[in-house]
Amino acid sequence: MRAVAFAWGPVALWVAVLFLLSSSSGLSGPNLFAHEDKVAHLGLYALLGAVFAHARGVSQARGLWAPPAISLIVLAALIGVLDEWVQSTVPGRTPSAADWAADVAGILLGFAMLT
Repeated sequence: MRAVAFAWGPVALWVAVLFLLSSSSGLSGPNLFAHEDKVAHLGLYALLGAVFAHARGVSQARGLWAPPAISLIVLAALIGVLDEWVQSTVPGRTPSAADWAADVAGILLGFAMLT
């Protein structure tokens, strides 16, 4: 059980952080450069891709079942869709296909960095 918590706990924690951020209004600060929100999405979701890759690697190393990489990437992308939907329910936040595209790019980047 410890191995499972060690492997997948960071995934659960980071997903919770993402949804906490998404459900908060008024997160924007001064615009320092064009498309900085896309860079933020890329970075936040790169970490999600990385924790999924870490969880898969730890599971495999400990002889536990590990989902196929494509399944985890699709799951992470669906989390991004859900994240955008959550933003649609928060005053002052708007969902965006471009944000989701940045999420997916980040997921792929983060996953690739740890595999």
